[in-house]
Amino acid sequence: MRGIIWGLIRESIRNPWALLSMYVLTIAFVFVLGNTDLAPSIRVPVYSEELSDDQVEKAVEALNQEQNLAFRLTDKEDIQGLLDNQSAEAAIELKEESYSILVARESFVINFIDSLVQSYYTKKQFVDAAVDIGVGEKEEVLNELNESQTLFPLQVQSFEGEDSESWIYDQSLQSIFGFSLFFVIYTITFSISSIIEQKQNGVWDRLILSPASKSSIYLGNLTYSFLIGYLQIILVFLLFATLFQFDFQGGLVTSMIVVVPYVFALVSFGVFISGLITSMRQLDAIIPFIAVSMAMLGGAFWPIEIVSSKVILALSYISPITYGMEMLKGATLYNWGLEEYLLPASILCFMGVIFMGIGLHLMERRSVQ
Repeated sequence: MRGIIWGLIRESIRNPWALLSMYVLTIAFVFVLGNTDLAPSIRVPVYSEELSDDQVEKAVEALNQEQNLAFRLTDKEDIQGLLDNQSAEAAIELKEESYSILVARESFVINFIDSLVQSYYTKKQFVDAAVDIGVGEKEEVLNELNESQTLFPLQVQSFEGEDSESWIYDQSLQSIFGFSLFFVIYTITFSISSIIEQKQNGVWDRLILSPASKSSIYLGNLTYSFLIGYLQIILVFLLFATLFQFDFQGGLVTSMIVVVPYVFALVSFGVFISGLITSMRQLDAIIPFIAVSMAMLGGAFWPIEIVSSKVILALSYISPITYGMEMLKGATLYNWGLEEYLLPASILCFMGVIFMGIGLHLMERRSVQ
């Protein structure tokens, strides 16, 4: 078995481009959609007919403490054009004691904007009331309030879904978890397919004639696929946690552990797919479709909590990414206890056992035929 693993590792070292491309694509997509300095903030135009420019600028400065949103003072005449062109998802009209939101399209970001602006007005009313009763000057009250509490929670925000259960959204973690779990599908599946390639090239027959047992040959290939898939996820996590300073909310080590059942399920799924196909050309055609479908159903590209379709939510339970994302968010955003990981981990292990059993049976039956 060790000889099989070492041979596959040497082959990967000689031709590393497929593996490196998965790393590059993962990093690139997280940079584009994640919360990094290179990722653009969501633009929110702001205008007012009641407040002076100076008042609006101070309000915009306070609102821009949240780095995921970019509030910009904009002329009223330009607002409608930005909304019509979908250049902005919403615009804010500031008033003396209230505000209005002009919505270009429905999005969960609207709730985020509304919560943030509402917090700003709540603080403003509190400060004004404190000044009126003689607590102190406005600047003194603001300074003391800023020292005692943070008005806008950075990075993490709570939303209310249709089931009225609170959930937490973090743009950076959503991106890194989603795209890491998505691109590793390609890495693992194509590495498993090397068994099919070995059989087509006649290498498998020579391996069978060697002193190594068939079970050790299979185990060597599967172990190699598991290791490179797991290593890909771990290295991406470490890269963003250290070099790019992503905040894993204290759950980096736990995240590295809870992805193990997910990687096992993907290895087994790769065996199942390899048992169904008859050529590498078929694999090249079917894997992109399957990977994108699993990612869309499992909430890799967007939070599954914002999906309202009952059909999509029902289909999401067949995607391993659903359970992988659930455990990773539990490790970082929700501070899960050990017992809360048992259900998703058990489902992934069950999927893995079923896929592995069927896949190996299909591959062996084809070998006999």
